[in-house]
Parts: sequence; structure tokens; C-alpha cells
Amino acid sequence: MELEKIENNYPYNLLLLADETIEAINKYLFDSDVYIAKTEKETVGVFCLLAHDEETIEIMNIAVSLEMQNKGIGSHLMSEIEKIARKGKYKTIIVGTADCGFKQIHFYEKNGYSRYDLKKDFFLEKFGEPIFENGIMLKDMVMLRKKIENIEIEKADFKDYNDIIAVWESSVKATHDFLKSEDFDFYRKVIPGFLSQVDLYILRSEGKISAFMGISGENLEMLFVSDESRGKGYGKYLLETAITKNKIKKVDVNEQNRQAIGFYEKFGFRVINRSEKDPMNKDYPILHLSL
Repeated sequence: MELEKIENNYPYNLLLLADETIEAINKYLFDSDVYIAKTEKETVGVFCLLAHDEETIEIMNIAVSLEMQNKGIGSHLMSEIEKIARKGKYKTIIVGTADCGFKQIHFYEKNGYSRYDLKKDFFLEKFGEPIFENGIMLKDMVMLRKKIENIEIEKADFKDYNDIIAVWESSVKATHDFLKSEDFDFYRKVIPGFLSQVDLYILRSEGKISAFMGISGENLEMLFVSDESRGKGYGKYLLETAITKNKIKKVDVNEQNRQAIGFYEKFGFRVINRSEKDPMNKDYPILHLSL
């Protein structure tokens, strides 16, 4: 799936999935930056971004074709929007939706947005006559926002190893509750040797190393996010970079780490094999996943 910025031939059939009328869409469409997501065969998604000032950008419309919904494309578009906002040096992304749009509100909150305002009678004033969705009259608009942190991915240097190991410790303690204490101490000693054998990338958030990944060929050998940075999308950001820029196709995961398995499966990875022991011959089964 590719993302393309367009200035004509707008896909109104998709835009109308998220807004009520063409007239309403046209009020913001021509002032917005419009992007489409397309496969080799068709356009499957669209979003419109409108800058309010140097710091704030609003999602005016985001939609995924009906047949492609519930496949993770919407969340992928949200990630792309965040990348665009970060590249444009915006500090906040905002979006509005009907207060009765529980599915939409949940979607935004799942992607890191939080409610901050309620525009009373927005839909009544905008359309002049009642608009219904799923049998419910639209009245008030809920506004949500997400703050954009200054993050960057860069190649790691030997001087970063202490901070990287601290991230590893924090992440493993938070997610690998199945690991015996003596094995944690063992891996703590050998991890520096692993770091030197991969192409190592760090993610800095406001100048601090919050996550890292190691890549070898088409294999993602490691990806860890510090406990305090979990839930901020850093893992997703690293993995998307690894897939799109580094062309990784495979990753190994501890079978007991169900959260990590679910994380990779959301990106299309599937289990293709299983090993009874891990690479250090310890009794931690490994699942081999591939795109």
C-alpha cells in the first residue's frame, strides 16, 4: 500500500464515508492537504489535513473503504498522519467527531488521542437540519487531540550502549515476567555482545533514548521500548520504519510473550515455525514469524 498526496480527482466515494455531504466536504477540501492510500488495484483510504497555525493541524476527514475496514488500515493512516505532522514541525493534531460516534471515538483514543472539548450544537448549526447516524441525531462534536513529541531514529554509537542496555532492562522487566531471575542476569551480561552484531538503531524522544531495534539482513533481531515509554507508539514507529525502509520480513518472539506476538501480528506477521529452545539453548520456546 502506497501513500500519495493529490490535488485533484478526489475520491468523494470515500470522503462521504466520514462526512455527510459533498457540500460539507468542499468547505475544507480545497484548503487541505489530501492524501490517498492505494494498492496496485484501487484506492482504499483517504485523509485530509488542515493546518490552523504553525503548531496545530486538524484531521478534517479520514476514511477507509468498506471492504477494507477492520484490517488495520485506519491505524496505519493515523501513523502516517503523525509522521506528516512531525515532519511539518506541528506540535498537536486535533480531530472532531460526533459525540454519539462511539466507534470513532474509541478508534481515536486507541491511537493515543484524548478528549479536550465539546462543541455544543455543532451539527445543528453546520447543516441547519437534523442529520442522523445509526438512527441517532447528530448534535454535539467531541474534539480530541494528540501531542506530538520530538522523536527521531538514528544509527546507534558505542557511546549509546549504556542507555540502550538500560532500555533493555526496563523493557524486559516489564514484559518478560516468565524469565527466571538467573536468566535475566545471564542475558544482562551477554546483551552488549548482541548489540555489536546487528545494525543498531535508537529512537530518541526529546533527546532521550526511549527505544531501540537491531536488524540483520531481513531479520528484526530485537526491538525494545523502555517501560516508561510504553503506549506512546514508539514500538510501532520503529517497526514501520524497519518494514518500509529496512525491508525486514522476519522476527523471532518468545512464545510466552503473548503481547509481543499480538503486536507483530497486527502488522501482518504470521507464525511459520517454532523452536523448543531459544538461541542460547535455554528452555524458552521461540516462535518464528514472517510477513
